[in-house]
Amino acid sequence: MSSADRALIFFMLKDALLHHKAQAFEDFFTKAAIVLWGADFEPWKPQGQHGDFKCDGYRVSKQCVFQCHAPEHLVRNKLEKKILDDFEGAREKFGIRMRCWIFVHNQTAGLPPTTNVLLHTLRGQNPRINIETWTPDHFISQLLELPETTLRKLFPHLAQGQTLSEDAVDYLAEVVSKHRAPTPQGDVNERPLLNALPLHESLVHLGDQDRDVRLRLLGYTRWYDPASKTEIKRKLKVLGHSENMVESNARRLHEANLIKITENYYLPLDEELCQQAAETIMAEILQELQG
Repeated sequence: MSSADRALIFFMLKDALLHHKAQAFEDFFTKAAIVLWGADFEPWKPQGQHGDFKCDGYRVSKQCVFQCHAPEHLVRNKLEKKILDDFEGAREKFGIRMRCWIFVHNQTAGLPPTTNVLLHTLRGQNPRINIETWTPDHFISQLLELPETTLRKLFPHLAQGQTLSEDAVDYLAEVVSKHRAPTPQGDVNERPLLNALPLHESLVHLGDQDRDVRLRLLGYTRWYDPASKTEIKRKLKVLGHSENMVESNARRLHEANLIKITENYYLPLDEELCQQAAETIMAEILQELQG
């Protein structure tokens, strides 16, 4: 898979898992799990008075029960009651056939501290059962190990043999509109930076000068992983940034442990910041792909 295709599919997977809620989230998880594990994954659906045995899916080889939870709004006490009810219900129904229990949720920042304490307590009380929680990124990291042709089955609007179909362009345009305010007109170097706290604070900490270069270096390492130094310097030169400016700012990001510089590539180290930067320049990448 090319770096552009990988980045495109990454964003499509993340958008699907972040913006599907309730049953739609479970349905997408089920579809992706079948693509990932094939016949080793069994979808479970409710049946009358028997319900679904507190199981949204079962991986046979691992004897693992999956439970999905993607509410419109997270309410801590309801979340913790659900975890308790779902875990105890599955343990009762599956018995020794449950060696693993995974709670799949849509909270990218993780779960509240008291919820994690609850999970630690359940682990202590049930040492025989491996209890895990998965964010969208946990699941996506496994999906991205699949071949491109397999991943494309999740997104039929990605035409086989094309980097980007017209339908995929439309899809990404919708993603951009959900994640960002409209991009102001004018010179690209005068556009405001996204005020996402971790990214914004890191850029401010490194100083005002050349922030635009650092933003794009961070974003390009995520979009084009691995990002060719030659190609990145070419792209930034088009935007008016000299090679010396690029190299000096890359070193600053390297020294801050945000990216890694190798002989031929710039690589992401701080995945969260590079991801935020990539989303910030997403409209530009989309325009490039359309061109």
